[in-house]
Amino acid sequence: MTPPVPAPFARRSFLAGLGAIGAGALLAACSEGTSGSSDAAPAAPTPHPGPPTTGTPVRGGTLRVGVLSGGSAEVLDPAKASAWPDWPRIRALYDPLFRTVPGGIEPALAESAEAEDTAASWVFRLRRGVEWHDGRPFTADDVLYTLGLWAGEGHNYGPTAQAVIDFAGVRKLDSHTVRIPLLRPMAEFPSLTANFNALIVQDGATDFERPVGTGAFAYASFEPGRSSTFTAHRDHWGGEGRHVDELVFDSSFTDDAARANALRSGALDIVSDLSYTQAAILADDGDVVIGNSPGMAFQAFVMQVDQPPFDDVRVRQALKLLVDRPAMVSQTLAGYGTVGNDLVGKTLPHYAEDLTRERDVERARSLLREAGHEGLRLTLATNTGRVGFVEAATLFAQQAAEGGVEISVRKIDPGQWDAQRANEPLNMASWAGSASLTYFYATALGGDARNSETHWPAERGRDLLADAMGELDEAAAEEKWRAVQRQQFDEGGYIVFANRNYVDGYAPAVRGVTTDASGSTNNYDYSRAWLAS
Repeated sequence: MTPPVPAPFARRSFLAGLGAIGAGALLAACSEGTSGSSDAAPAAPTPHPGPPTTGTPVRGGTLRVGVLSGGSAEVLDPAKASAWPDWPRIRALYDPLFRTVPGGIEPALAESAEAEDTAASWVFRLRRGVEWHDGRPFTADDVLYTLGLWAGEGHNYGPTAQAVIDFAGVRKLDSHTVRIPLLRPMAEFPSLTANFNALIVQDGATDFERPVGTGAFAYASFEPGRSSTFTAHRDHWGGEGRHVDELVFDSSFTDDAARANALRSGALDIVSDLSYTQAAILADDGDVVIGNSPGMAFQAFVMQVDQPPFDDVRVRQALKLLVDRPAMVSQTLAGYGTVGNDLVGKTLPHYAEDLTRERDVERARSLLREAGHEGLRLTLATNTGRVGFVEAATLFAQQAAEGGVEISVRKIDPGQWDAQRANEPLNMASWAGSASLTYFYATALGGDARNSETHWPAERGRDLLADAMGELDEAAAEEKWRAVQRQQFDEGGYIVFANRNYVDGYAPAVRGVTTDASGSTNNYDYSRAWLAS
């Protein structure tokens, strides 16, 4: 990713034309140097964007994208989207105010956002000339309506937004300008509007079975757990693009080998989030092009810190010390990544590179004895639809056994994952991307602990986090963010064992979409994709 813009102004103003803007009890076996750092991991296969980036676009054809099935849980409503195949679909139909790109964010439906005072309020100036799929013009009323949904019940982005935005003070300044006051200063607030669920919907919209968006593609049909077909929105505001006539998402696949075979046979054009096992198999296949890029995506085991035995920090520390991270990268990611050090945000500004973790089985045993948990038995829940999850869970069970911890792996189907995961004190997480440290911490570790993957207490480190998120000065922000990360490194519930690369599979004819640091297939952006003859 590109480095952050090195000036306080860059944290106060997110403007069109600036390009990507970066959006932010001590264990004996922990170090603050190079030992156990990502340099110790097996080298990843050489990053490659995938399809050629040259050529004259050809209009026409159908782009077929294969995603693993989310079953009947699949939706087209940004408020409800949570299954993995939901993300590329809603990204095609709707637009956010700002979107994620390599290095941070760039304007989408907003042309700019400027901080007022101490970043406790932001003014968003909206893009003019944007049309919804039904021809209605996009205005500030659409943004106000969407914010109202965020403020209500049942929106997946609601808990994050409600912990940050002062909804009572939101105002429309004119037809294309909105002021959004915050509950506390936030120097990188625009990055939060790049959240997967923070897409803008039309004023008054209630029908999400036949949705109307501003995205590069418009709804044509949808069968949950099977497929969806969208047509090109030729009047999209995004400039040159919408070359293909149709975009089809096939979510009938229940295993990755089937997707890979469909790609090889010509039944698919793109397999996003290709499993690392299949990527290694297909790397030398002349019928497939592999895209591979590092980014901030990560794989982690998640301990709910309010549930026994994870309410004892010594147990959390012990499990972190039992992980053989280089083995995780080489065996579960096929080398497509680097070791994780229990922190999120690798490649993002203010990431604490010096906080690293080494494996120490004996120290782990000692901590478990101190905590009264010798012979600990645990169940680790894993999602069979997420890339590398089952392999990582199985390997961790083997590694933990060396420290006297018995872990049984519970495999859960993708369609049941969201419903069951909350009741599993030890489970797994994989984030596809984040526009800033603020984005991640506000979403996963700020606000109401009931909406936190690790159940991190809202009051624990609240002031520390608020101070870091509100800091406009870059140098001061660096120091404050390190303190936030130090706390999570020592006490948090994430065992981030790997920073995973984005890996996608493409048919040789695909152009106009690549794999880069923003995420798989340009963060699921197919607006400029085309098919060579």
